[in-house]
Amino acid sequence: MKLQNRPLLRNIFSSGASALLSAGLTALTVRVYVGSLGMERYGLWATLTVVVTLIHLSSFGVGPALTTRAAELDKQGERHAIAETLVASYAAVFALGAVAILVGYLGALPIARFFGLKGAFLTEGAELVPWVAVLAIASLGAQLVTSTLVGLGRADLASAQGLAAKVLQFGLSILMLDQGFGVKALVWGNTLGVLIQIVIGETSLRRRLQVAWGVKTGPRFSRLRPLLRLGTSLAFGSSFQIGLAPFGKWLLAQSAGLEAVSIYEIGWSVSMQVRALAAAAFQPTVPEFSRHKGFPERTAQLLTRSYRSLALVFTPLFACVGLSLPWLLRLWLGVRYSDELLVPTSLFLLGAWLSMFGLPPYYCLLGEGDGARLVFAQALQSVLNVLLSIALWAMFPYSPAWAALAMGLSVMSSSIYLIRAAGRVR
Repeated sequence: MKLQNRPLLRNIFSSGASALLSAGLTALTVRVYVGSLGMERYGLWATLTVVVTLIHLSSFGVGPALTTRAAELDKQGERHAIAETLVASYAAVFALGAVAILVGYLGALPIARFFGLKGAFLTEGAELVPWVAVLAIASLGAQLVTSTLVGLGRADLASAQGLAAKVLQFGLSILMLDQGFGVKALVWGNTLGVLIQIVIGETSLRRRLQVAWGVKTGPRFSRLRPLLRLGTSLAFGSSFQIGLAPFGKWLLAQSAGLEAVSIYEIGWSVSMQVRALAAAAFQPTVPEFSRHKGFPERTAQLLTRSYRSLALVFTPLFACVGLSLPWLLRLWLGVRYSDELLVPTSLFLLGAWLSMFGLPPYYCLLGEGDGARLVFAQALQSVLNVLLSIALWAMFPYSPAWAALAMGLSVMSSSIYLIRAAGRVR
């Protein structure tokens, strides 16, 4: 039986194109933000985004699990159940948000101290912590809409809306930066952009896909049970992400200062934007893998095609970026360029290329609902990164280059495991 590839190819192409535009926009935003704020204040923003990561990790994996659940319910023709599941997810996320914002408000100063902020940065960071919690919850709400769209086979809409939201976030942040709001401009601008993204996403679900809920619809929390079975596993696995970039930023903030965090963030951003092109292109395969569950020959065929595409299309892209990296960084950052950026960014880029080959098996296992293997892969990567980082911190003066090296070695191990695990799917 032939794969129905037309919708899949449409989603892959549109998601890839949106990711390419998004990468260009991200490059522009970093250039503008670093130019406006300076390396240390941009480092403050990068450090505070760890709060967003921590709150997302406490969401029980509802967002990613919603993609798989929406695909399952859509296959059964139960669009009303998708709407009810989305309502219950909103209720759970906003309840979490109320707690997170309260904790952020009451514990702002201790949280800022925990991140190694000192002096004026400590005061400013403490003021921003509750607002960053609001941003985290808003972005979780947007993730619910996006995950539902992807599960319904409309990753093209999800990616287009995500790109539009980034444009809004950038525009609003620039307006506020011009008014002298500093780092607050980034927090408030991003929050407003995400809220608008939720409105646009809900409109798409209602008008194009007939998946929406009315004002009289209350949350049916029983709909969360199948979602949380997979979501809890994903959340447990995602909780290990705290041992990746958040741990690296925290360790650098403690030992090397906010400028080192900025160098780390810029190098990480470059590598992740290139990798995001592949991630966006292959994310639409999650519903396909879900539909092929129980048909290992179809799963193997889709995996083979994915690996081939990575080798033929995206590996040359990584090579081009790597070879031209010194010129690109100088052109990108202008007067803010520093030679200290080159080595960590190169190492991050190598690690991103290695982790790219773990994307198809990750999406395969996600579509199959195999939470156990996903948890182990994320735990393996995180534990190795923490152990290697601590070892390098103990032996050498810790720097972004050592942090990038630890990350690269850990993601390589995780990708190897994922490839082997997906190869055993039956």
